[in-house]
Amino acid sequence: MPETSVPPRPNPPSRPNEINISFRLSWNTAIAAVAILIALASAYAVINARRAAARAIALAEQAQKDAEQNKTTSNTEGLTIPVVQPREAEPKLAEAKPETGSKTAPAVEPVMVPRPTPAIPQAPSVQYGERWSNTPRELMASAAEPAPVADAYEPATLPVNEPAQHSRRGRSVQLLGAGSTYANPIMQKWAGDFRALDPELVVNYQSIGTGAGFKQFAAGTVDFSAIDGPLNDQEMQRLGRGTIHVPAMLNAVVPIYNLPTVMEKVRFSPEMLAGIFLGKITRWTDPVIAAANPGVLFPELDIHVVHRTDSCSDTYILTDYLSRVSPDWVNIVKKGISVSWPVGLGGKGNSGVVEVVRQELGAVGYVNWQDATSQHLSSGSVRNAAGLYVSADSTSLTQAAASINDLPVDLRFTLSNAPGLRSYPITGITFLLARTNIVRTDIQPTARDASEMTPQEQMLRQREFFEFVNWMLDRGQADMKPMNYAPLPHSLAVKIRQRLFRQEQASVR
Repeated sequence: MPETSVPPRPNPPSRPNEINISFRLSWNTAIAAVAILIALASAYAVINARRAAARAIALAEQAQKDAEQNKTTSNTEGLTIPVVQPREAEPKLAEAKPETGSKTAPAVEPVMVPRPTPAIPQAPSVQYGERWSNTPRELMASAAEPAPVADAYEPATLPVNEPAQHSRRGRSVQLLGAGSTYANPIMQKWAGDFRALDPELVVNYQSIGTGAGFKQFAAGTVDFSAIDGPLNDQEMQRLGRGTIHVPAMLNAVVPIYNLPTVMEKVRFSPEMLAGIFLGKITRWTDPVIAAANPGVLFPELDIHVVHRTDSCSDTYILTDYLSRVSPDWVNIVKKGISVSWPVGLGGKGNSGVVEVVRQELGAVGYVNWQDATSQHLSSGSVRNAAGLYVSADSTSLTQAAASINDLPVDLRFTLSNAPGLRSYPITGITFLLARTNIVRTDIQPTARDASEMTPQEQMLRQREFFEFVNWMLDRGQADMKPMNYAPLPHSLAVKIRQRLFRQEQASVR
């Protein structure tokens, strides 16, 4: 009988899955516990920090109260002022003696009287328009004292959305202005900001160009005009007495060129600029150009001069500069808003000049510095009076204006080739033209346009214009840099206000 083999009994299997699951549960529990502890600790730290901050604030307030109380106590401490009550006069008797047993008058005790704290004079909170009840002389005298303005032109805190308190009794005044297209963006910004301070004053400015604006001002159809350069003696004589220049903003002209193979910024010396626009320098390989740009490899190209065909302030600023640095320019071309160019191609407006320069390889032209910046044109640096090559920007324009030490009496001046290491030499200035012939009559309601104004209405507008100018030369300068303008330096703005309102005081006497 065969033997039956009994299979061996298998060993019980191990349970690794159960061990892993148990380990994972224990680990997750530990992590959750640690996270809870961290959250509790963070919350406790936040609560303690808030308590500490509240405690610090309370201690600071208590310390301030104690300091004020100690200050008041120190002002009145140690002051003993005897106060004696006067007795009624008794009839004087000859050799009178006091009766026996009469009561003795009580001694007078000193009484502590606190010394009154001297009142600190506070400057009255003046909003624009509140000076309305003043006479013109008082208005100009108050404006002649410039308010403190920071170098960065941080505007003072003013109620922007609240109407100013004044005594116009609901009468609305509209100032009409016209002129420079360059000044238009900042003029619109100033008009809106000033109206927010004084809703009853509306500044309406029309961008029609310097020449057209001057004609309207001369005809009396506008209250003021913006011009990109001072008037000459003949133009001032045409307008008559009582016309003033109000320096308002800075301007500049930059040379532009079309040289695609030149990677470096081209540097223009005064001799180089005058020679190019006079037609004496005709090639980019001229030694005068090489002397101003050492190490720069210029192409063998002819120079094509491009200039403005219309009357404009850019031509005046450039020709005024060339008249100061080149005797040949004074003898041949002179300066003006429109001149007889010896050579070159013409373009109407800045856009026309830019178009011709882009079409002609090797061309040289001139445009306003804002257009060169916004259109990313190839523009050069110019050697200034200090011998340094400087590019046009808001800083170099402001530095040029800061070099003015003595202002002329009539405020007519230019900034061409101004001294200073960082001064841009082809810098100009835009003025507001206004009249100062204020008459002393009663104020009447305003209506109609400027050509139909009565003398009373003209007085009303002029007084409001002077308030606008005072604000423009002070807090209005804070709007300049954000809108790609160069602000007037603080020192110059103060001098202008002092000189301007000194003239106004003299004009109303």
